[in-house]
Amino acid sequence: MSDKENIITVAIYARKSKFTGKGESIENQIQKCRKYMEDFLAREKDDGRLDTKSGIRFLEYRDEGVSGKNMERPMMKKLLSDMESGKIQKLVCYRLDRVSRNVKDFAELFEILTSLGVEFVSVSESFDTANPMGRAMISMSSVFAQLERETIAERIVDNMTALAKTGRWLGGKPPLGYISKKVELHDENGRKRSHFRLVELPEEAELVKLIFAMYLQLGSLTKLETYLLNRNILSRNQKAYGRYVLRAILSNPVYCMADKRGYQYLCENSYGVYAEEVLFDGEHGLIAYNKNNNRVKGQRINDVKDWIVAVGEHRGLVSSDLWIQVQERLKRNAGMSYRYPKRIGALLSGILRCGNCGSYMRPKGGRTAQDGQIRYYYQCECKERSRGQKCQMPNLSGNVVDEMVVDQILELKKQYVTEYSYLENALHHLEKNSFWESEQKLLEKQIEENEKQMRKLLDALGRSENKATNDLILTRIDEINQQQEKLKKQCAVKEKGNIWDDSSFDYSQLSEDLLSLNKTAWNLLSPSTQKDVLQKVLREIVWDGQYATIYLRV
Repeated sequence: MSDKENIITVAIYARKSKFTGKGESIENQIQKCRKYMEDFLAREKDDGRLDTKSGIRFLEYRDEGVSGKNMERPMMKKLLSDMESGKIQKLVCYRLDRVSRNVKDFAELFEILTSLGVEFVSVSESFDTANPMGRAMISMSSVFAQLERETIAERIVDNMTALAKTGRWLGGKPPLGYISKKVELHDENGRKRSHFRLVELPEEAELVKLIFAMYLQLGSLTKLETYLLNRNILSRNQKAYGRYVLRAILSNPVYCMADKRGYQYLCENSYGVYAEEVLFDGEHGLIAYNKNNNRVKGQRINDVKDWIVAVGEHRGLVSSDLWIQVQERLKRNAGMSYRYPKRIGALLSGILRCGNCGSYMRPKGGRTAQDGQIRYYYQCECKERSRGQKCQMPNLSGNVVDEMVVDQILELKKQYVTEYSYLENALHHLEKNSFWESEQKLLEKQIEENEKQMRKLLDALGRSENKATNDLILTRIDEINQQQEKLKKQCAVKEKGNIWDDSSFDYSQLSEDLLSLNKTAWNLLSPSTQKDVLQKVLREIVWDGQYATIYLRV
């Protein structure tokens, strides 16, 4: 056996969420992992399980200031890439949660390690996947790591909720019309305490009052948007106010004077009110937290029952009567808002810009012509908002320009196949279709439910001292593990499957057509995939009223 063959390549992964210079620093983690593996090598040699010529080559992967909540970490990605290339025999970390604090992520990583034949070692917990007990303990420990993380998150939310009820400003960007100011006080023990409160900013406060008054007068967000744009009234970032921003301003309770009428309205409409009626004195404004939703995709705002509304330390800017009238108008107008016609392909949406003002050109129309084709056009966003007062750029036929741009790109053929590896994977996008996607989601949901049940069982196991009960819990855990393996195999089969199951279909020819960007193959792609491909190739397209100039990502 050669010296090269006796060298074990060990990857050491170290992570710290925040640089502090103390505690379990990156350097400390690395050194402890090195020492552990050097001692392991010495023991293996003494016991005769390894040749005396054997040695270790260490590769270090350091993620400093990176959270472990997911696997989107620079050095973790490099580690995975190096493992797939066969460079690594063992992966070592100081503690399990340095690699992952999410059960699902760790389970997926563990499957990758197993398939690649890479052993995993956690130094602090003394887990080693070279033996069955180590593999079992790692799986259980990862569940507890996530349980701890979720418990900490819940405590943080509870603390934030308690603070929000006091009416203080808890940080972040202050709403239009206010700035945040630090207030220092002394408690009953003479210790200095400080917090922040909102303080009125006169110029912006007048703008807020104007927005509320003009919305009721004009009757719609679209007309209000046009009114502000044509008078050059811009946001703090010197951008035109859009409908979504205006709606957020108008629906924010922070501007409402906290009085008895306001309290009654909030309660009648199921707002999450966290203040006694006696505090609604007509002198202060309201303050609301937990309005935005960052967890559910496609849902920007939480339901008002989930808001935390309290009486703030600031003054409101509009009367409760005016604020309530605005809320009722917003409700009535909600069903009349413009909705993007999803059936339109509009491949250049988000790419096509107006050559006059630089605004995006948005798709409009969507009517079906006599020949059955859906007709649409692109219109300058600024032109639409200002009703033609700020920009008069002619509209552009969507059907025509989309077809012309696609033809131009397809003319480039192989040039972009080599330059953009994304296009080489176009077949992968064909596989992701609604034929199996719904079933895939059901499988993933069941896997997630099993993980939740597993965490509850492990929690119960940790609290139970009865042997018979423990045996029942362990049996149930084993059953869930077996079910998880079956579900994951089904998911893997679904991911490998595709819609071209007919043996008469020439799959290799489809691949060849896609790689040469053949028009026939292009038409087989879904509109969303076509748009995705174009956005990888095109930087932008500028329409000057006569010509459309294409700028590539080169």
